[in-house]
Amino acid sequence: MPPSDSRRRAAAVVFIALVALLGIRSAIRNLDWKTDETMAAAAVRVSMDSPLALRGLGQEAWRAGNVQAARALLERSLRLDPKRSEPYLVLSLVYERQGDVEALIGLARQAAVERRQRKELIQSLAGLLWQMGRREEAEPLFRQVIADYPGFLPSRLALGGILLDKGDAREALDHFRVATELNPESPQAWLGMTMASLALGRPAEARAYADRAKRLGLKLPPDVSRALGGGTP
Repeated sequence: MPPSDSRRRAAAVVFIALVALLGIRSAIRNLDWKTDETMAAAAVRVSMDSPLALRGLGQEAWRAGNVQAARALLERSLRLDPKRSEPYLVLSLVYERQGDVEALIGLARQAAVERRQRKELIQSLAGLLWQMGRREEAEPLFRQVIADYPGFLPSRLALGGILLDKGDAREALDHFRVATELNPESPQAWLGMTMASLALGRPAEARAYADRAKRLGLKLPPDVSRALGGGTP
């Protein structure tokens, strides 16, 4: 019997967490802050209208907790030079902090055009939109990444999670199956196969996929374990 809507939504949280593994915060931590700030300081001495200067000052303002100043500086930097990833990364967190979902949607759509080749950036922005409750805007971004990079596992998994969340288990299963082919050692891919099979009313297949996920070290979410008839994982 297919799982209830509440179970499906709970299962989708697993994939929201997965998106976060390759998310904005990780990318922010990987920015070379020292180098950027040093270059920005030099750029400020040349021109305050330099995108590099604005970008560096905006990043400094964000790190110092001055969210409004960071927003103004980074938005200006992006208007002058939309071909750099850093303003998109930091601005996405600024918009999240301020709860400005519409600004985040606009930012993600701009990045999808200007920085289309940066699949990790588009994936991260789409994941943040999903976490903020904007599944409809996140889904086409994941699809774009898959169209451009069919072998990019995180977007396969994320799109499968979104499809489960909206009740399209059949297409979700297709994406999870591709994910298992891309990386047979991915426990999240086998968990996705488990959840999609449950949603399609295929408990025997779901148990086989769940066993594979558990052998790879994954602890099943309680709702999934109960749906398999196993109580707690």
